[in-house]
Amino acid sequence: MGNMNCCPGTTGGQGSTFSSKSSYYSVPRNRDDYLAGHHRYSKRSAQELLQTAPDPTVRAGRNGRRPHAHFDDEHHYPGERASLSPLPAAFHANPPRLFGYAGNPGFDYATQNSKGKPQSNQAREAVGPEAGPIRLVADRDRNLVGVSYHPLDSERRFERATYHPRRSRHS
Repeated sequence: MGNMNCCPGTTGGQGSTFSSKSSYYSVPRNRDDYLAGHHRYSKRSAQELLQTAPDPTVRAGRNGRRPHAHFDDEHHYPGERASLSPLPAAFHANPPRLFGYAGNPGFDYATQNSKGKPQSNQAREAVGPEAGPIRLVADRDRNLVGVSYHPLDSERRFERATYHPRRSRHS
């Protein structure tokens, strides 16, 4: 079973800090990884992860070191994308306006290899956790735009997580 305490601000598992009054994204996944039993990803946790993540580089592409360019091929963020100012042409021939950050709080950007995977040790074993199935979608200034995830049946395709705003005290 996956580590139940590794996702601050998510539901399920021991030591969960999630409050039903918090804003969250629902992620319909349930498999034996760091999301096992977790279906809510708090907006606050996502914003905190983005604040400690590196800025995107001019070489950000679909693959390689993270954060990756997020071209929104599925058209999940058309309004959000349209409202962002274009990036300088130096970013890419078709400049992305969004970037996908690892949603796994244990992912270490500093030690990732050139393929965006955890570095390997002498025995070619991963030295840290993978990025996981969740991506925090943000603009170039690391402002959260939304949350996407790989559904269980695809490691390539993304679905957009449903956002649930904070409930008012009177509801």
